[in-house]
Amino acid sequence: MRTSIPIEPDADTARRWLEEELAKDEYTIRPSGWFQRFQEWIMEVIDRLMSTAAEGTGLSSPGALVLIFLVAAVVGVILYLVLGPLRRSHRVKRSASVFEDDDRPAAQIRSAALTAAAGGDWTTAVIERFRALVRATEERSLVLVVPGMTAREFTAAVGERLEEHAPQLRQCADIFDGVRYGHRLADQAAYELIARTDDEVARARPKVLA
Repeated sequence: MRTSIPIEPDADTARRWLEEELAKDEYTIRPSGWFQRFQEWIMEVIDRLMSTAAEGTGLSSPGALVLIFLVAAVVGVILYLVLGPLRRSHRVKRSASVFEDDDRPAAQIRSAALTAAAGGDWTTAVIERFRALVRATEERSLVLVVPGMTAREFTAAVGERLEEHAPQLRQCADIFDGVRYGHRLADQAAYELIARTDDEVARARPKVLA
């Protein structure tokens, strides 16, 4: 919200300030049409307040403006409390691209993961071992890895061929996404889970698709 405003801005200015506030990125996630209706209702309330002040039948103009900014402040708090968790949930649910211009074979990527793990660099170890898992399944023609494929897209595709390993693969993808986006701490346990899954998938016999 603005911290410095003219003493008596006119009605159009006050309305424009509130519209600009509600248009900020903090309020861009709209779970349903309720947000649009809520905005329209707030604007109707403001229009009525300004009309009342202009007609001199109720609140004075300064009083109406103070009330408008109080309403705007309350709206901002409500939207932050409601949309903030949704925004955080949306970030968590995103899935990261597995490769960015990386054409190394699985054996080379796996070697890099082992080196990182030996040095206690669990972030690199987790990311590289998951990439090795993905590249290995590609080399076995179990899944077609396309540019920009995300971890979840990969697990959905390969899960059709390796159904018994699908839950583990999804868990590994969640770990990869969490580490890549920085909201999950990589550790030895996470790496060992991915490494174990990588080894099991390498030995698994894929389901033959009709």
